[in-house]
Amino acid sequence: MLKPDYRVNNTINLMSSIINGLGGKNTHPFLTSLSPEEFASYQNVILIVIDGMGKDSMVRLGENSFFNKHRLQVLQSVFPPTTMAAVSTFLTGLSPQEHGYISWYMKLKEFGKVCALLPFYDRDHKHLKGINKIRVQKSIFAKIKVEGHTILKKNLKKSPYNNHWFSGKNTFCGYTNLKSFSRKIRQAVTSNKNKKYIYAYWPGFDDFSHEYGKTSNHALRHLSEVERVIFDLSLKLKGSNTLFLITADHGQIVTNKERTIVLEEHAKLQECLSERMAGEPRAVFFEVKPEKRQQFEHYLKHRLGYCGDLFKSKELADLGYFGLGKEHAHFRDRIGEYIFLMKENYAFRELKISKEHHLHIGHHGGLSQEEMLVPLVKVVVR
Repeated sequence: MLKPDYRVNNTINLMSSIINGLGGKNTHPFLTSLSPEEFASYQNVILIVIDGMGKDSMVRLGENSFFNKHRLQVLQSVFPPTTMAAVSTFLTGLSPQEHGYISWYMKLKEFGKVCALLPFYDRDHKHLKGINKIRVQKSIFAKIKVEGHTILKKNLKKSPYNNHWFSGKNTFCGYTNLKSFSRKIRQAVTSNKNKKYIYAYWPGFDDFSHEYGKTSNHALRHLSEVERVIFDLSLKLKGSNTLFLITADHGQIVTNKERTIVLEEHAKLQECLSERMAGEPRAVFFEVKPEKRQQFEHYLKHRLGYCGDLFKSKELADLGYFGLGKEHAHFRDRIGEYIFLMKENYAFRELKISKEHHLHIGHHGGLSQEEMLVPLVKVVVR
């Protein structure tokens, strides 16, 4: 297991450099390879997040590829290395324990159930209302002193989670495909002469990696196409005095059906739970009936110990796995009583939501190097 270090070479340090470099304040340490002072010389700063592009995936593009030629360094993701936790760090400059958005499925005390916050539905995919009940931290756009732009896929604009972050001092642009993704970034850069920060998020590689595996031809072809489009964009923006920073929220592991543990196939374990499973397939959060704790611990350690390690959630939180700084008011509620961290390339799923549930090949959320290490690419266009 790779324990995250939030003091150096972490995505949170990248965000601290950006925020402080653009006139805001962030108490986390800066990235040593990118000082805040450097940002003064650029008219435009673009952070492109390619969902799922771990360090190893970028290496597969070849040493002479555009991304690899401009690689600045390798970063650690936050824990868990998953879109909800890591993207929330990109949007706030805060660690998961500070911003409180820990995983895809979380126990939200405000609603009394396990929910997926991004699409805002419960474990049975029933849509919820009243997201304003959830305490939201300030976004990066409320902290920096320059013009802000967000480039997201059009359908993501409908997400209550995104509307929470991207309202106010920030221009939102939606795109439909890779071509319009590039066009929207270019339009933001050339829209006026003001100094700008542009956040652009591309989910396609993560989608292909979940479906086919990150080493599949589908996924690698797609990543090569993303790289080509960003290279072309850098050429079109010549003369704009722009800094491109390209990174990812997490990497992935590749698994299979034989290495996927299904909760419904373990009745003695299921009867111990007081809430639906939460967390991620690689980092599962459990709430347990008090009278069943001994049975629960024995089952996971002796029946399923070959595929994962069981921890008290409080122990990992106290050791700083979820970050530094003041904890969000509901942080401890959202990480459950226990965390089961998967070994090797095992995954843990609950299939109650569908009798014919599709099992993904790619997963993330655990502490392997494949999931935790992401690249940072730096391209300067003068």
